[in-house]
Amino acid sequence: MSSRGLILFLAALAITMTCLTPVALAKANERRVKIREMHATVLADLYKEKPEVKARIKKAAGYAVFQTWA
Repeated sequence: MSSRGLILFLAALAITMTCLTPVALAKANERRVKIREMHATVLADLYKEKPEVKARIKKAAGYAVFQTWA
């Protein structure tokens, strides 16, 4: 590839990345919001069903939240 071709390719790549980045960030933010909502809902349901686990989760080094589809 010639240096002119490489420069054109890199310019096109830069323009493409600039245009797509806001769209990708918006989608990532939407996913984060949905995950945080699911997290809050699942923990609220768990605490309602088994209030004693709230203290155990608070003391835990870490935990994961999964939503089961039945």
